[in-house]
Amino acid sequence: MGTKKILVPLSGRFDPADSESLDAPALQTALRLARHLEARVEVLSVIGPVGPQAAGWISWVPDYGMDAILDSIEQQGAVRRKRARKTFDAIVSSDPKVGDLEATFIEKSGEIEATIGAAGRLSDLIVVASSQSRWEQPFRPILDAALRQTGRPIFVAPPTAPEKTGQHIAIAWNDTVQSARALASAMPLLKRAASVTVLTCREGDAASERADPDKVVAYLGLHGVLAQGRILDAEHRQVARDIIEASLSEGADLLVLGSVIHSRVQSLVYGSLTEEVLKAPKLSALLVP
Repeated sequence: MGTKKILVPLSGRFDPADSESLDAPALQTALRLARHLEARVEVLSVIGPVGPQAAGWISWVPDYGMDAILDSIEQQGAVRRKRARKTFDAIVSSDPKVGDLEATFIEKSGEIEATIGAAGRLSDLIVVASSQSRWEQPFRPILDAALRQTGRPIFVAPPTAPEKTGQHIAIAWNDTVQSARALASAMPLLKRAASVTVLTCREGDAASERADPDKVVAYLGLHGVLAQGRILDAEHRQVARDIIEASLSEGADLLVLGSVIHSRVQSLVYGSLTEEVLKAPKLSALLVP
């Protein structure tokens, strides 16, 4: 099955040190992917409901001053909603390559996880933007909702949207269910790529026969994808960083990986490679839960 619909959830966020919207790289990347994959784009602006429960407050928080706080939250929501629409209008109208692409903008109010989950489950690909801003990294409700509630591949764009993506793809393979799902989900992109590299890691003297990259190369060949394999020697704590560096050394503009979700307290705790990709975004990544 090909990619026909790309979802881009926007939040209207911006970096206090830079007035440019943090949503812009996601939308720019989604439009370029849509041209590449011949898909349509649906942009969703979702603002969470205003109220003590929505804000994550608990019963012992005192009531005094609550009205003023809720009014402030509501005002910020209105500002973010306007900023999301402004970002959409500016990028779509200024991009001469949009052409005949179908790109629609939808506004919804509601609980972020449920709203994005419902929209994402009826999409083929979800595009979000990463951020190098320290204050922004812990605040990942859109990414958390996409990974937890949709079952769809998540394309994470770096802070600066690349002109082209999916031309040279690296696959992090460890022969797990997650990496198998990632491989299948990436197939529409893999079939259009100019080069594909399958990366596996050998930690110390332990070489995994199951994670043999040549077997993945042979499998991809059945689907008409010409690929090469590469085995990395890495220490356990350096695996994530080595895979990213190897991807860059191979000239990859996209890293495909299965995302392991360990647990949730206030936010998700991901596997080490996923966290490294999100913490220091050096290239685009396709995360598949």
